[in-house]
Amino acid sequence: NNYEIKIIKKYVREGHNCIDVGANIGFFTYIFLKQINNKGKVYSFENIPKVFEILKKNFENDDNVICYEGEVGINSSNLIVDNLIGDRIDFIKIDIDGLDYCALKSCEKIIKNNKPKIIIELSEASEREHGIHYNKTIEFLENNNYNLYLIDINLEKFNRKLEFNEVVNILGIHST
Repeated sequence: NNYEIKIIKKYVREGHNCIDVGANIGFFTYIFLKQINNKGKVYSFENIPKVFEILKKNFENDDNVICYEGEVGINSSNLIVDNLIGDRIDFIKIDIDGLDYCALKSCEKIIKNNKPKIIIELSEASEREHGIHYNKTIEFLENNNYNLYLIDINLEKFNRKLEFNEVVNILGIHST
């Protein structure tokens, strides 16, 4: 988490609007909230009901955090982020254990219009577990003119295959 926190602190500014998909109890929501300095919004999405209740309670007195319960994706039963958020978005974090591509597609209009910085998880097992190869996430981002970086101490350009069962977080930065 330390590398992700450094990235958020570098790119998220006062007044920015952020999306946290797979918010859990709100660790990254809290980091976003501190960075926007109560002058933007953080849209937090969590699918697990008991975890969502904790998330909601953690931010119940904060008007800058909007919490959504449900699975983010592209099917009619999912929360479709593009249909829920009309604000400009500056930063997106997606970490939902293998279905990250579906969440990314759910933000497609926001990504095309706003070109936010994106932290997203890639899981080599996503095809075995969900029928979606992690390359779809890479292709989507590259087709939308994003440069991809492996989130680690060096933040090097990401251009390799994942090892068996490997999970990594990557940073996408629009090339313009």
